[in-house]
Amino acid sequence: MVNLYDGYIFSPYIQKRMYNPTLVMYLLKQLEELDGQLPESLIDFNLIPDRGRLEYIAGLPGGKDLIMELNQNNRIEISKITPRFGLTDMIEKSVKTREFMGSYLYFMGMLTIEKKLLSGNMGLTIPNPVTQNLYIDGLARWIIADPLERDMGFDAANQFKQQGKIAPLRKYIENRVFPTFHWRDKRWVNELTIKTIFMCLMMDETNFLMISERQSRSGYADLAMIVRPDRRHFHLKNVLIEFKFIKNKKFEN
Repeated sequence: MVNLYDGYIFSPYIQKRMYNPTLVMYLLKQLEELDGQLPESLIDFNLIPDRGRLEYIAGLPGGKDLIMELNQNNRIEISKITPRFGLTDMIEKSVKTREFMGSYLYFMGMLTIEKKLLSGNMGLTIPNPVTQNLYIDGLARWIIADPLERDMGFDAANQFKQQGKIAPLRKYIENRVFPTFHWRDKRWVNELTIKTIFMCLMMDETNFLMISERQSRSGYADLAMIVRPDRRHFHLKNVLIEFKFIKNKKFEN
């Protein structure tokens, strides 16, 4: 539960994080009903409507860029958290600022307070891997819009997770994903973008625990996926990847 459900802070004046009560009660109920066995899914399906909130933000000017920034950096900065979400605010495009989008995701439980920054801005972060799964699911559908193409990517990712063969996944990303990037997008591609693509294809909460930098404590790992204790009898491999990106000079200017 510490890895999956912890991470919420609702005041910049405290440091102690809170668990998501909906997720905790979901897990406890499942453990009771399954005689102590972990459920197939560690995500409460009551969270699925949150995808609609991400779709709402993604449809706003700069919304997808904000979500990509969140997934890459795990945080954003806004000047302040605004509580105004009246009907006019939700309809008028003129109020859909970065501050509005960050505040909206905060009040919808998709972001939490990281800390008050020295600049005076508020730092917001994704609270835990369960919430990040929702971001990654949305990004996967935006980066690889065709469901059949996504299935091909998932098949390549399964070869890596089950057999340790990374070549099919690498070839898929090079041949199927990179060509969809506009040349202007490529100027901003870095190792975090590559990590995002891998996460979109590798995400598998049924069989793996995604370990974040904050929870690993033993050092920085770009992508760490540990086989769940109740899945270790399957032919699955732990995954630890460090990404390095060498930028092509023709995209630098």
